[in-house]
Amino acid sequence: MRRLIAIQTCRAVLDGLTAADIKARLDSQFLQDLGLSQTSKQSSQSEESSQMPYMEKRIQVKGGHSYSKQLLSTKQDANSFSTWMESLKASPDLVSYSLMPIHTLVRPGNRRREVLRQAIKEYVAERGPLMPIHTLVRPGDRRRVVLRQAIKEYVSERGHKKSCPRSCPQGGQADALDPCKCYCSGNPITNSMCCSLNRGMARLKVHVLRGTDLWGDTVTNTDAYVRVLFQGQIMETGHIRNNNNPIWSKDLDFGPVMLPVKPELKIEVWDKDLWRDEYLGDCNTYLEVGKSETLTCSLEYGHLEFSYTLECGPNLGGNNCHEYVPVRG
Repeated sequence: MRRLIAIQTCRAVLDGLTAADIKARLDSQFLQDLGLSQTSKQSSQSEESSQMPYMEKRIQVKGGHSYSKQLLSTKQDANSFSTWMESLKASPDLVSYSLMPIHTLVRPGNRRREVLRQAIKEYVAERGPLMPIHTLVRPGDRRRVVLRQAIKEYVSERGHKKSCPRSCPQGGQADALDPCKCYCSGNPITNSMCCSLNRGMARLKVHVLRGTDLWGDTVTNTDAYVRVLFQGQIMETGHIRNNNNPIWSKDLDFGPVMLPVKPELKIEVWDKDLWRDEYLGDCNTYLEVGKSETLTCSLEYGHLEFSYTLECGPNLGGNNCHEYVPVRG
């Protein structure tokens, strides 16, 4: 009997569960399905329901007379399992096997055993075992290496390549044997398997473009700069001297951030003065993933243009990156 369960590892990580936690529950559930556990059926159904978002089940029963879903249904009891076990006597299936040299079929001490072993040895020697084709060239001959490399490239070009729906996230690296498996190191928003550590993990970059018709000084033009505030972080542009229409074209990279349900960004415009900077106004905007339009912040005098990019962490989606999204094959 084989029960294969594929676990949505990244989804479990987001909800604070480890693969070990789920495995322990599944081991208990398996015994309950067979009617071999004393745990109550109500508890069993509750646990199975809580695990459903994390798994896909495939059940395979070999041998005997039983339909796998009936055998492992919670409506059945230990009698179903016992009936199936009894039917294996009449309809068994291969569980395991081992390969042994054919001469071992003859009992030790029988002289025909050694004769048979020698005959098989000579037969193999005459025809030769299966060997890579490049071994036909003698060791030390440089053509041996060239041929080996050519064969490797030929197989690589024509071999079946597994395609994945998306590439690894920023900072991740694909596994050499399984290109759909990623590994991440040194990434503050993911674990080693490139799963986002928490819902709401994202990367934020604000693009401060330009100001128009600003007014901060009565004698000279404005020495303006912009301050951007988000979740306790503050970033600023440099100030542009004596210009009421400054062009910053400045990227303020907040890096990894944790988004609340309604992420709000605040932008302030200031006039830099010798003694004390003068506040020219501000505006607030709620952030949305995927929004790429230029926004306008209206001030008492003039306005500011800016935009932003907000990218969810791996396996996250929705307007605020709180939804689980499977992205790899």
